Amino acid sequence: ICRDIRRPAVIPTASPAGAAFTALPEAALVIDPRSAAIVDANPAAERLLGYPAAALRALRITDLHRGQRPALVVFTEEVLYRGVAHTRSLSPLKAGGGTLRVEYAGTVLR
Repeated sequence: ICRDIRRPAVIPTASPAGAAFTALPEAALVIDPRSAAIVDANPAAERLLGYPAAALRALRITDLHRGQRPALVVFTEEVLYRGVAHTRSLSPLKAGGGTLRVEYAGTVLR
C-alpha cells in the first residue's frame, strides 16, 4: 500500500480481494515478490500513480522505482521477514513523469 504523506494515514483492515480491495481509500498494489510483477492495483492506486489498472499490471514494481532497487529490496526483505513494514524511502514514478513522496506499508498476504 502506498499513500500520499500529505494525507493522514488510513490503515485498511480488509484483505485486498474483490470489493474490499476496490473500495480501499488508499492506493494499494498487490506485488509478487519473486517476479516483482504488479498483480493488481485498486482505483486509488490508478488515481495516485496516473496509470490505468491494466497498465499497472503490465509493469513490475521495479519499473515504478527506477534507480531505487537497493531501497526496494530492503523494504521487500523486511516485509517478507517481519510480515509487515513501512517506509518513506521510496518514490514511485507517475505516469506523466515526476515522482511522488509516499509512505509504503507492506504486508504478506497468505
